[in-house]
Amino acid sequence: MDITLLQLYNPFLKMSIKLSRSNRKYKLSKQITPVRNIWVDDVYEDLSQVKGILLGELINGFEIKMNNMGMDFLDELVEPINKAIEEDEQLKIKQSEEEDVIEEELSDAIKKGLEWS
Repeated sequence: MDITLLQLYNPFLKMSIKLSRSNRKYKLSKQITPVRNIWVDDVYEDLSQVKGILLGELINGFEIKMNNMGMDFLDELVEPINKAIEEDEQLKIKQSEEEDVIEEELSDAIKKGLEWS
């Protein structure tokens, strides 16, 4: 017996993805044709193996229709995105600091150049 944990749906493609658990394994079922209702099942030992696939599908336009995993699971799922955003912000801050240092060095060089003439 499978217990459905998560269900995704893409309204544009009219296709679904279901994550279920049975026998201590996770089954990811993907609908590959919307009209004929044909599904492909993949079995995974660990939930961490499935997270990357689910994140990719969410980025590609799938919406969460049902979630029995809780908000903590969703937070863990989008953690790589939040981490990338934080790293990008830190990189922008570092670049602006480097630009400020370069501007100060250039202005000092210009001042020294004017003193020489």
